[in-house]
Amino acid sequence: MLRIFEIAIVQAKIAYNSYGCHNQECCFFVLKEELERYGGPDVYIHKADRQEIRTEPLVIRANTGDYIDLHITDLTAYSGDDTDIMHSEVLIRRFYAGNEPGTILLHNYLFESLHQYYGLYGALVIEEYGTTFYNPHNNKKLRFGTRAVIRCRNGTSFREFILFVHNCHSGAMGINYCTEPVTERLERVKNPAYIFSSFVHGDPATPILETYPGDEIRIRLLDVTNTGYNSLNIPGIPVCMNKSILKITDNYSAGDYLYYLGKPDGKLDFLWGIVRVHKKYKKDLMPLYSEKEHVLPEFISPGDGSIIRHYEIAAADTRIIHGKYKNYVFGNTGRMVFVLLKDLEMVLAGKTRPEPLTLYANSGGWIEIILYNAFNTRISLNPQSLQYEPLHNSGINVGYNEWEQTVAPGESRRYLWYAGKNYKASCRLYSFGDMENSQYCGLAGTVISE
Repeated sequence: MLRIFEIAIVQAKIAYNSYGCHNQECCFFVLKEELERYGGPDVYIHKADRQEIRTEPLVIRANTGDYIDLHITDLTAYSGDDTDIMHSEVLIRRFYAGNEPGTILLHNYLFESLHQYYGLYGALVIEEYGTTFYNPHNNKKLRFGTRAVIRCRNGTSFREFILFVHNCHSGAMGINYCTEPVTERLERVKNPAYIFSSFVHGDPATPILETYPGDEIRIRLLDVTNTGYNSLNIPGIPVCMNKSILKITDNYSAGDYLYYLGKPDGKLDFLWGIVRVHKKYKKDLMPLYSEKEHVLPEFISPGDGSIIRHYEIAAADTRIIHGKYKNYVFGNTGRMVFVLLKDLEMVLAGKTRPEPLTLYANSGGWIEIILYNAFNTRISLNPQSLQYEPLHNSGINVGYNEWEQTVAPGESRRYLWYAGKNYKASCRLYSFGDMENSQYCGLAGTVISE
């Protein structure tokens, strides 16, 4: 099959977020049919400048075995100066998709770094032979888009999201021409326990990945920064990573989940967003299957015979001695640590040296945590790779999840986590009460599942 895409290179002002971060001269690919739908290039650019059009990197799709023709026209003021296309000249390129599905980055090889810095990149996604692509919002056939419903020949379907990680003019980093700096959120509300809360700040500018419980999801990551930010984490949802494609096939519950690239140390480079799992069907989010074919799964809970490990843990402030040399003692005060509750008094009295918290779980088993806060700021516990019900057990105040997830000073709360049947690995424990300070001061640990 021959697929033809008429593509224009245009230039417009792009707002990365509501805090004033923008790209005055963003260059990007857009299908010519989109320009015509809005009344021509001038009208389209005017609307894009005024943020009346949500601009994203261009993503087109084809099947294995297809031929793809790209007809590219440069409509920017710089055409011919730093691209190999003269103004209004049409450059034609033909590709053969081959027999292997994959993701191809579309970009200009002439002054590559400069163009990617200004936003000139997109993707050609090669899907398996016979699959069809649909708009997740109206169920119509899809010509382009960073999100799609993919229907396979065997009758199964999955949701697909394409995330571009890129540099921004402000020196920050973004996802799909969007950023949501945690520093700006902290300027508005100086409480780090709620930096991801949509109740407090509204939803982030970065992509909201919408789905229903149990839907299969595939996320394709494209890093155009050359900095290696290709590790995507979604705490609470079991994922499988293969060739920059993150697959989610296991059951997961309704609620909001945090996704982020890198590690949660308070310096996320603005690379975070929300996976929103709707409990009820929405008119603007089509289900993968009919209601009769698709039964929303309930999050499993411990049953008779389930293995549950119980831990009582406290977070406290103490001094840690790292070593001694002659008359010198190397250590630091103001060190926040997780310790077993039974050891708390000995640690605070300096009679027991605290060690990094290590918990153990059985594959297919449960962990019940009672967390006590003996510190003077909010704390929490989040297991990076274990499963949980997100409304009560994540340890992260994210999105529109209603229940408080962190622990106030002098209080305690319960968390319940599940180690999947085939999960035999270790994962980090983080506190999302005060991300930056707690991580640098030692408030972390690990869970080992065997």
